[in-house]
Amino acid sequence: MKNRTFSLFAALGLASVLLAATSLAGPLAPEDVWATSETSVTRFIEKDSKALETVPAGQKMRVVHREGDRIRVRLTGSVFGWVDAAAVTDADPSGADAATP
Repeated sequence: MKNRTFSLFAALGLASVLLAATSLAGPLAPEDVWATSETSVTRFIEKDSKALETVPAGQKMRVVHREGDRIRVRLTGSVFGWVDAAAVTDADPSGADAATP
């Protein structure tokens, strides 16, 4: 019984240390991506699901989640959908995020 109690407390201690370590890093910075060409945004993760809309090349989208080769994005306000990771870039096409020499 003592070993089980010790194991439980050890596991809880480790979990609290990991939680504290991840919270010290702070929240992740928002990530934006831009469509590299006209891109379909689907409601569901499956590539063959019905398109919600088509966004033009250069359309800015906020990354919500990444899963495999699909990215869940927020287009505007409460409009969310999925795009192919290969159809977007993290480089701002306007050059606004380019480092200055």
